[in-house]
Amino acid sequence: MAKGMAPEAVSADDDKKRIQDERKQLKKQQKEQRKEAKARAKEISRQEEELGLDEGNGLVTFGATVLIVLLWIAVICVIVKLDIGGFGSSVLTPILKDVPVVNKILPGSSQTETNNPGSYGGYSSLQEAVDYIKQLEVELEQVRTASNSLTLSKSKNVSQGKYRTHTVFKAYHNSSSEQIVKNSATVTY
Repeated sequence: MAKGMAPEAVSADDDKKRIQDERKQLKKQQKEQRKEAKARAKEISRQEEELGLDEGNGLVTFGATVLIVLLWIAVICVIVKLDIGGFGSSVLTPILKDVPVVNKILPGSSQTETNNPGSYGGYSSLQEAVDYIKQLEVELEQVRTASNSLTLSKSKNVSQGKYRTHTVFKAYHNSSSEQIVKNSATVTY
């Protein structure tokens, strides 16, 4: 081997063999360390079982999870039943009113009657107040349309030289915005 090769080539071959041997030894050491680590892990788990420190108890974890979920469902049901924020009556009632068991958690009817007229601003029930508001909205719309048509007819008649007498209604809110006050006046133009 050394007869036909230069001394530098021989030393390079020796270096390659030495590096390969070192790699093999390193791999053996790593393999032995892995075996020792596995053996230590088995020993530790055996000791934990003997002491009762088993952390893998899935039944307790499952039970705690179920308890937390049930607690959140109960909190949500109470919030819906008490109609906090109007979510139960305005959002869930139209959707869930026909579902047999779920509709039991929906808030009760909001139709409230009272003998104290001051509690609803002079009305005996909430429905009475809502009905009066709707009536006033209709009257306001009638006055607006009458005002618009009166303005149009006035501009046509003034340009033609005709004068008419009309009763004009003036609608406005009083300072507390509870009701609409109507004034009428006769206008000749």
